Amino acid sequence: MKTKLIAPPGAEQPRRDQQCLYTVSVDPAGVRHDLVLPGYEWVRANFRSVTCLVGDGPLLERTAAVTGSSLQDAADRARRLAGNFDSLCLVSDLAATADFAAAYSDVQAARREFPALSRAVRADARAYVARIRRRGDLAIDLPDAVATSIEYIEIELATYLCLARRGLLLDIYVGDELPVLRKFIEGRLPHILPPLERRIFLGLIPRAP
Repeated sequence: MKTKLIAPPGAEQPRRDQQCLYTVSVDPAGVRHDLVLPGYEWVRANFRSVTCLVGDGPLLERTAAVTGSSLQDAADRARRLAGNFDSLCLVSDLAATADFAAAYSDVQAARREFPALSRAVRADARAYVARIRRRGDLAIDLPDAVATSIEYIEIELATYLCLARRGLLLDIYVGDELPVLRKFIEGRLPHILPPLERRIFLGLIPRAP
């Protein structure tokens, strides 16, 4: 695996003894799932304490609504993936906690108070819907798809905010960082939802065969 680091200015390099998240996005079609386990093995080989964050529950519900994919099939894939991991955090479980509820409320309040954040969230939602539309997978009308995708991003922001407040500041993922989260790390959305700006993202890039 090659790596791509996105870190706040002046941040230390990730340490082997640092607790980290390994984030797993559940693809309803299962197309990218063959990358998940090699990524997990790389993370386990390079970090001593790994918690796997699986994006199930409310995230899958919104993805299924936008794409028209089977929610049941996606939930089954999430369960199968989760069975491969030793230390697990399901978004569905996290969403039932009081600190997630507080984080979600803070995200919504910040979107109302800070236009820059609201614009960044909407831009990410529109970009996602445009990709789905180009693939021919858009199952609902455009305004509803954008609104549902905004809800998805709010949940994702609340997830990382909640976990960052618990001290999980290093996130590892096979792929790219969500642009709005990258803006926090790079200091382009300062003093809005601390400690999101202290997170470090390590993207894994599979080597070409």
